[in-house]
Amino acid sequence: MNKSSIDVAGIIGNPVERSLSPAMHNAAFRAAKLDWVYIPFMTETGHLDVTVEVLKTLGLKGFNVTMPFKKEIIRYLDSVSSEAEAIMSVNTVVNESGRLAGYSTDGEGFMMSIEARGESIDGKKIAVIGAGGAARAIVFEIAKGKAKEVSVINRTHDKAETLRDIITRHHKGYRINAMIMDRKAVKTVRAADMVINTTPLGKQTLEGLDFLVDGLGPDQFIYDLTTVPPLSQFLVTARQRGCRVMGGLGMLVYQGALSYKMWTGMEAPVGVMMKAVGMDDAGIEVVRHA
Repeated sequence: MNKSSIDVAGIIGNPVERSLSPAMHNAAFRAAKLDWVYIPFMTETGHLDVTVEVLKTLGLKGFNVTMPFKKEIIRYLDSVSSEAEAIMSVNTVVNESGRLAGYSTDGEGFMMSIEARGESIDGKKIAVIGAGGAARAIVFEIAKGKAKEVSVINRTHDKAETLRDIITRHHKGYRINAMIMDRKAVKTVRAADMVINTTPLGKQTLEGLDFLVDGLGPDQFIYDLTTVPPLSQFLVTARQRGCRVMGGLGMLVYQGALSYKMWTGMEAPVGVMMKAVGMDDAGIEVVRHA
């Protein structure tokens, strides 16, 4: 290509050293023969403003935002999409001629990932564990569809109620329940067609989710946003109980594909991105451990 410089995108967060996004996006750029590079930027808590100014000065085309800055980043942006503003979470920033615009691709990325796996929310009862930024993005997107009802299960009732209020304010009449994560929630999990874990719990052990496992059984679809390892202990246990399971790699890829298109104006090579993060041609997590 006849260019004298390389376009740069990246990701800011803390931590970012284990992020799969650099490998995923750089593989996509190579496949498309673009002179782009994707770089992780470790950002110390309390110094987000400095990082944003540096990225603007460097002229990044855009960047992703991960924990713990998805909410805090909003104050440093020139504009924010209506959805990102509603859920108070931005994961994608686009540099539009020096003005930073924030978006949320998490919810749409989630929906694209389950649809690619042949799953649907239509007419389903859905239980969402957690009420943070990812949960808000996912539930907001679900509320646009035809799910029968959604129950938000969280360790603190206030956050679950806040999420319920956000959804009912923007989707009037939508049926959503807010409940605390205790043994009463087992009945809700058991009645759900789809269970989505948006918390860090259940990654290596079942501690914190062990009692909810009693609600899992055949004919349920269990989704865990955890990406490392490809299947969390929660998903391994769910699969042993006869559930269909899916880890967070699919959501990572599809939310990233949406960011890629925002930055480059091109459709992302999703298959390449899947392989870069450890998925096979069918979009299934490749489990290399016994």
